[in-house]
Amino acid sequence: MAYSHNKAWKKRNPEKVNEMRKKNYKQTNISSNFSARTKWSQIEDRILLNSIISNRLLHYIIGRSVQAIQLRRHKLKYRLVE
Repeated sequence: MAYSHNKAWKKRNPEKVNEMRKKNYKQTNISSNFSARTKWSQIEDRILLNSIISNRLLHYIIGRSVQAIQLRRHKLKYRLVE
Protein backbone atom coordinates (compact mmCIF):
# COMPACT_ATOMS: atom_id res chain seq x y z
CA MET A 1 0.00 0.00 0.00
CA ALA A 2 2.75 2.46 0.91
CA TYR A 3 4.71 1.68 -2.25
CA SER A 4 1.75 2.32 -4.56
CA HIS A 5 0.95 5.53 -2.67
CA ASN A 6 4.54 6.72 -3.08
CA LYS A 7 4.59 5.79 -6.75
CA ALA A 8 1.37 7.70 -7.37
CA TRP A 9 2.74 10.77 -5.59
CA LYS A 10 5.87 10.66 -7.77
CA LYS A 11 3.73 10.60 -10.91
CA ARG A 12 1.73 13.60 -9.72
CA ASN A 13 4.80 15.60 -8.63
CA PRO A 14 7.68 15.02 -11.07
CA GLU A 15 9.17 18.46 -10.39
CA LYS A 16 9.48 17.66 -6.67
CA VAL A 17 11.10 14.31 -7.46
CA ASN A 18 13.67 15.99 -9.71
CA GLU A 19 14.30 18.65 -7.09
CA MET A 20 14.97 16.02 -4.42
CA ARG A 21 17.18 14.04 -6.82
CA LYS A 22 19.29 17.12 -7.64
CA LYS A 23 19.63 18.00 -3.95
CA ASN A 24 20.78 14.48 -3.12
CA TYR A 25 23.26 14.49 -6.01
CA LYS A 26 24.80 17.78 -4.85
CA GLN A 27 25.23 16.46 -1.31
CA THR A 28 26.95 13.26 -2.39
CA ASN A 29 29.07 14.82 -5.11
CA ILE A 30 30.87 17.42 -2.98
CA SER A 31 33.71 15.29 -1.63
CA SER A 32 34.39 13.49 -4.90
CA ASN A 33 34.85 16.75 -6.84
CA PHE A 34 37.54 17.99 -4.48
CA SER A 35 39.87 15.02 -4.63
CA ALA A 36 38.97 13.54 -8.00
CA ARG A 37 41.99 14.96 -9.79
CA THR A 38 44.50 15.38 -7.00
CA LYS A 39 47.39 12.97 -6.75
CA TRP A 40 47.93 10.91 -3.64
CA SER A 41 50.61 12.41 -1.42
CA GLN A 42 53.28 10.38 0.35
CA ILE A 43 51.72 11.29 3.68
CA GLU A 44 48.36 9.87 2.59
CA ASP A 45 50.07 6.70 1.36
CA ARG A 46 51.86 6.26 4.69
CA ILE A 47 48.60 6.76 6.58
CA LEU A 48 46.92 4.11 4.44
CA LEU A 49 49.70 1.56 4.86
CA ASN A 50 50.46 2.06 8.54
CA SER A 51 47.04 2.66 10.07
CA ILE A 52 44.59 0.14 11.43
CA ILE A 53 41.76 2.65 11.10
CA SER A 54 38.79 1.56 9.01
CA ASN A 55 38.34 2.91 5.50
CA ARG A 56 35.18 4.72 6.55
CA LEU A 57 37.02 6.70 9.23
CA LEU A 58 39.90 7.41 6.85
CA HIS A 59 37.33 8.82 4.45
CA TYR A 60 36.56 11.57 6.96
CA ILE A 61 40.22 12.18 7.85
CA ILE A 62 41.68 12.26 4.33
CA GLY A 63 38.63 13.55 2.47
CA ARG A 64 38.59 10.90 -0.24
CA SER A 65 35.88 8.39 -1.00
CA VAL A 66 35.85 4.99 0.68
CA GLN A 67 36.15 3.29 -2.70
CA ALA A 68 39.21 5.41 -3.59
CA ILE A 69 40.82 4.50 -0.26
CA GLN A 70 40.16 0.79 -0.80
CA LEU A 71 41.59 0.89 -4.30
CA ARG A 72 44.69 2.88 -3.28
CA ARG A 73 45.35 0.61 -0.29
CA HIS A 74 45.11 -2.46 -2.55
CA LYS A 75 47.47 -0.93 -5.13
CA LEU A 76 50.02 0.03 -2.47
CA LYS A 77 50.01 -3.41 -0.87
CA TYR A 78 50.25 -5.12 -4.26
CA ARG A 79 53.16 -2.89 -5.25
CA LEU A 80 55.01 -3.75 -2.02
CA VAL A 81 54.65 -7.49 -2.62
CA GLU A 82 56.23 -7.38 -6.07
